[in-house]
Amino acid sequence: MRVNIFDNGLRSGTGHHFDYCLNLARSLTQRGHAVSVWGARGMPDDVIAAFHQVGSQASALFSHFTHDHPAPDIDSPGIVRALANKAAQELAQAGMAELSLFPTLTALQLAAWSRLEVAGPMAGLVHVPPEDEHPASGTLWIEATGRARARGLHVAVAAIDPVIGSALRTASDALAVFDWPMPLDGTPKPHYQPQIASVGFIGHQREERGILLIPPLVRALLDTGYRVLIHDTMGQFQSLTAIPNLVLINGFVRKLAIVLAQCDLVVCTMQPEHYARRTSGIACSAVACGIPLVLPSGTLSAARYDRLESVVCYHERTVPAMLDAVAQSRLDYPRRCLDAQRAALDWRQTQGVEKFVDAVLAALPLPTQSAPA
Repeated sequence: MRVNIFDNGLRSGTGHHFDYCLNLARSLTQRGHAVSVWGARGMPDDVIAAFHQVGSQASALFSHFTHDHPAPDIDSPGIVRALANKAAQELAQAGMAELSLFPTLTALQLAAWSRLEVAGPMAGLVHVPPEDEHPASGTLWIEATGRARARGLHVAVAAIDPVIGSALRTASDALAVFDWPMPLDGTPKPHYQPQIASVGFIGHQREERGILLIPPLVRALLDTGYRVLIHDTMGQFQSLTAIPNLVLINGFVRKLAIVLAQCDLVVCTMQPEHYARRTSGIACSAVACGIPLVLPSGTLSAARYDRLESVVCYHERTVPAMLDAVAQSRLDYPRRCLDAQRAALDWRQTQGVEKFVDAVLAALPLPTQSAPA
C-alpha cells in the first residue's frame, strides 16, 4: 500500500512534527508499505536523510509553515481560504495514495484536503481545537467537514486528548471523531536516585513555555543545592555555561528519553492560557518515560496527570510557588518514583506508535490493511 504522510509543520529535526512523522514512517515501512513524507519548504538535507534511513522518501512540499499564522485582522477569513486553496494545489502534487496521513491535522489542511479534485482515504490527528488555531480556523473546519461529508470522502479524525475531542465533535457535526492512542513512545528511566538531585527544563524554550521564569528559578535551585539541566535548543542560555552544577544540553535532540533519564524531576513552566486546551509533548514524554513531574495548574497536562502521585502542580506562576512544588516533590520521593514507573507501564500498554498505526488502519475502508506478502 502507498502511504503519504503530510505535515506542513515538518521543517526541522526536532519537536513532535519530526518525531511523529519519522516514527510513523518507520512503523508503516516496517509493515511493508511504501511511505512518502511531505513537509514544509526549507527542510534541511539532514532531515530528509533521516527519513531515507528508515526506508521512506521525504520531500519539501508546503509553502505555508503551520506556525506562521496570518494576522487576525478583518481580512483573515479570505486569507486563510486562499492558503487552503494553495495547500490543495500542493497536496495534489504528491499524487494519489491508498492512505494520506496527517499526524498534526489543522483546519487549513483539512480544508485543503476537502478541496482536492480526487481525494482518497485520509486520517488525521488533531492537537488543538480548530477555533484555537486562528480566528478563522473554526469556520474553516466546519466548512471542510461539511464539504467532506457532502462529497462522501473517507475521512477519519482523532483528537490527541479527550478535551480536544469534545471540541472537535461539536465542530464536526456528523463527522466521526475517534479516540486513538497517542503516537508517542517512552523509554523507561533505568534507575532512580534515592532523592532529587537533578532538575530538568526540557524542550524548545520560548515565551509561551515560560522561558522568562527559567533564569531566576534556575538560580534559586542552584542556590538550594540542586544540579540543573537546561535543554538550550536555540542557544539562549550560553552565557550561563561557566556556572557550577548547571548543564546545558545544546541544540535539538532526537532521542529525548536519553535527556529525560538524566533528570530526577522535570519542571514545566508553560503559560496556562496557551496550554489550557493543548497538550505538552514534554509532559507526555516525562510520563511515558517514568519521570516525576512538576506542572502548572490550569493546563491540559495538569488536568490529565494531576491524579498521578508522581506529579505535583503549582497554582501561581512565580519562582517561590515553583520552588515549593519542587520541595513537595521531594516528600516521599521513592514513592513518587514507583508511581512514575506504574504510569510509564500503563503508557506502554495503552499508547505508542504501533497502537496508533493499528487504529489508523482499522478506522478506514482501505483496500489493503495489511502488509503485502
